[in-house]
Formats: sequence, structure tokens, C-alpha cells
Amino acid sequence: MSAPCRVATSAVVSRSQIQAVAALVERVTGNAPSVSPGEAARLVRIAAPLSFPDGIGTGCIVVTLYACDGKTDLTLRLEHDRVFATPQRTPSQNRCFLNDYVASAAIDAEADELPETFVRQVVSGVSAAKTAVDRHNRAHEAPWFRVIVAVGEEATV
Repeated sequence: MSAPCRVATSAVVSRSQIQAVAALVERVTGNAPSVSPGEAARLVRIAAPLSFPDGIGTGCIVVTLYACDGKTDLTLRLEHDRVFATPQRTPSQNRCFLNDYVASAAIDAEADELPETFVRQVVSGVSAAKTAVDRHNRAHEAPWFRVIVAVGEEATV
């Protein structure tokens, strides 16, 4: 069992970290992100809408930053409303896991930039997740292996 987070009263997510994450989110989505609650906070949420190349469904990139123990914990998720469809093209109850993506890192509280390896992983990971259904269908051309997606519950930014 891990020890609980020791939070100093001055522990906040730095402005430079918020700006670096916002720039990364804008890079992978092409949209300016919203930031809440903003500067001088221990917990920050950054989100921006994301579209899929096939035009089916909506998504968003959501990042939470949490200042704790001299580190900033960062978790990035691709949230979406895409589900597998039935052969009749109606939505099923099964989430399209092919489009899921999660990345996390713990960065030094004093760091002004994100680690370059993390940025590269996020850029390639989000890109791969956006096109995962198309890549799967190209690799499995037999009709019984093809994946059909539909819009399920809505993703929120």
C-alpha cells in the first residue's frame, strides 16, 4: 500500500507546466484547450475537443495535473463516445476500445517543460488511437473481421 500524498500548502501546479500541457493538447487536437480552475491550484484540468478522421462520434483530450510531494502527476486521456456497432449499424453497449488512449507521468514540480519522450509518446499515441479502426480494417480485409463503429454515450469536454 502506498503512502498518502503529503501536500504542502504551497504545492501548486506551475504556470509553465499548465502552458506546456495546454500546448501539447492543442498540438494533438488542433483546438485551443480550456483550463480549469487555472493558475495557483493544486488540481488543474485541461481539455479540448478531438475529431476522428472517419467523422463518426466525438472525442476530447482531458488532462489532469495534480501537485503532490514535489512532483506534478499528469494523466492524459482520450475520452470518446464511439462504440462497436452491430451488423445492422446500430450502437451496441460495447465501447470501442481501439480508440482508447491513456498516458501518465510524474514530473518534477520545478520542471518548466514536459519530457520530450512523453511528448513524442502522446503525439504518436493519440494519432494512432484516432485512426485505430481504419488501421484494423485495412489489416483485416475479410468482411467478418471488419469493425463498424457508431455513436454511443457522448464524450464531454
